[in-house]
Amino acid sequence: MTSKEMLKATLSTRKPHQCEWCPEPIKVGGPAMSRAYIWEGEFHHGYLHSECWDALRASNASEDGFALQEQPRGTAMDGYGDPLPAHA
Repeated sequence: MTSKEMLKATLSTRKPHQCEWCPEPIKVGGPAMSRAYIWEGEFHHGYLHSECWDALRASNASEDGFALQEQPRGTAMDGYGDPLPAHA
């Protein structure tokens, strides 16, 4: 599985969005990361809390994939509830 980031930007939202990483909504005016990327040949776009973006980048989930909205906000856990190791 491969992922290629095409565009990412930190912004202040003008309307509510759903975080791709965690189940918590991103509120109007809240800081967020907007990202556009190619995943397995398909174009995707989404929003993440800035701490969720940090958790995504610290884990190997950007390459291995992750289930949308199933991680705790700002952390990366495996299917057993254990923290995912940060890649070097």
